[in-house]
Amino acid sequence: MVRLSLPSSVAGRNSRLGEALLLPLLRTGREFFAKYFDERGWLLCVERWGGDDGPDDAIENCLDWPVLHALSGDHDILALDKRAWEGHLRQYTLARTTAVPFARDGMYYKEFPVMMDWLHNAEGLVVINLQGLSDPLDAAFAQCARRFAGFDLNEDLGATVWSPTEISFRLALDWMSNLADRPDELAADRVSVTLVNVDQLESRRVIVQVGGYAEHRFVAVLTFTMKRYSQSPTLAWPW
Repeated sequence: MVRLSLPSSVAGRNSRLGEALLLPLLRTGREFFAKYFDERGWLLCVERWGGDDGPDDAIENCLDWPVLHALSGDHDILALDKRAWEGHLRQYTLARTTAVPFARDGMYYKEFPVMMDWLHNAEGLVVINLQGLSDPLDAAFAQCARRFAGFDLNEDLGATVWSPTEISFRLALDWMSNLADRPDELAADRVSVTLVNVDQLESRRVIVQVGGYAEHRFVAVLTFTMKRYSQSPTLAWPW
């Protein structure tokens, strides 16, 4: 523990400066929630799938609210943060898209994105992760943290990511597709994997994409030989 001893004049000035900084932010947060969220804690928006204005961007509106609570001790902003998070989970679990197969049954599964890269996952999870700074003993927060950790520990049979009997890993970000993959070879210009449909009843269609924005080009699909950065990045579809 670090103890600081400051003259009362300095401490008082710092307190007033902190108050002058935090109070407008708290007021803005309350006004923002009142205007852009409904009574369920749902964001008033058109739910979209993907990394561009997708679920992660929706909850990022509350990005620093847990930090604001940690600094100010204002319980109202914490309550709004939790309300927005719970509403967000419900809103995007029910949200559907027909544009891609990943999210046709919901954009969230077990309160986690059904398929997304880790950069956007981190953006979408930052609100709940930062809650550990302001309210680490909250029961719902602890339950969520244990559930997410349980994915990697195979504690959830509906979201297992690895097999203890062979070198086989589930596609950790695509649980709902019931696919498994076994990496056989990984090099700078190619990757070889064995894909297995672990669903006992349904067939699966595999969509192969190289790069996040089509900046690479496949040369051969069976071995995924590719030319890296051979074309300009684009958001146009199909790639």
